[in-house]
Amino acid sequence: MGPVDIAPGRIAMVSDPTGASFYIMNPNPPPGQKDATSDVFERNAVQRVSGNELSASDLQRAKVFYAKHFGFTFGHEMDTGKQGPYCFIEHGGREIGAMMRRSESGASRWDFAFRTKGTIGAAFLYFNKTAEDAAKFYAESLGQANRNGLPLFLNLCGG
Repeated sequence: MGPVDIAPGRIAMVSDPTGASFYIMNPNPPPGQKDATSDVFERNAVQRVSGNELSASDLQRAKVFYAKHFGFTFGHEMDTGKQGPYCFIEHGGREIGAMMRRSESGASRWDFAFRTKGTIGAAFLYFNKTAEDAAKFYAESLGQANRNGLPLFLNLCGG
């Protein structure tokens, strides 16, 4: 889907070279807050994205793409045995998720974790869904309608 203007900003659905689809957005700041930044990603806040995870068919190719186009860095990783490294994603000085090699065949896929209301500690709702499903859930959790059949955005980089 090419760029589309909606009330919250300009969005587009794109894919990385490994086949993972995701939305990008240039948000419109709230009235009177021209320097506001996105709060869509906030690890400890409820009703916010608290983690992003890419299962990539070609991990090295994905890392190169996201480093080049989004400024992601990969400061450390965890060995997961035969599945290979679990590479933690950093952006803007904070950890926002991880990437790993996809364990089964098929296109790469982003998964998202959302913190939910009324939970204690680290409880969260984990989506093993498409970006469209995750965006729709997020918008509905905020009481926002799905405009023109388009889900609202997920700001992958958190700012």
